[in-house]
Amino acid sequence: LDSKKSTLEKILIIIPLILLLSFSDWSYLSPIFVIILYFSYKKNNYRLLAFFLCGLIDLLDTFLSTSDLSNSILDSLGIFVAGFIINFLYNKKEEKNIKRKAISKWFFYLYYPLHLFIITLIALFWRYYFA
Repeated sequence: LDSKKSTLEKILIIIPLILLLSFSDWSYLSPIFVIILYFSYKKNNYRLLAFFLCGLIDLLDTFLSTSDLSNSILDSLGIFVAGFIINFLYNKKEEKNIKRKAISKWFFYLYYPLHLFIITLIALFWRYYFA
């Protein structure tokens, strides 16, 4: 949001957006995560804490709606892993080597759908054998 807007103006913009998102896939969690991660932007020491907080919020939300701790942990695991990868494996420097830059780019293009597929397989396996 524009930094020239007053806090009241920002709140009056954010609340209707959160209400509109209540019909979406992540409902109220997505704007909360965006706000938390926004305040940790360019603050390396707070970024990991922000991801941890988002993971805990998601874990609590899932557990309260399902009462299934193992499923809640599996559901929230992606947020914790993303926080670890972004904080410890991404060096934030512009890649000079074109070949390495392309490999890095395609790694993440493949990683995202592949990790969702693997998480789905783990969840299906878990439900089949332990539910």
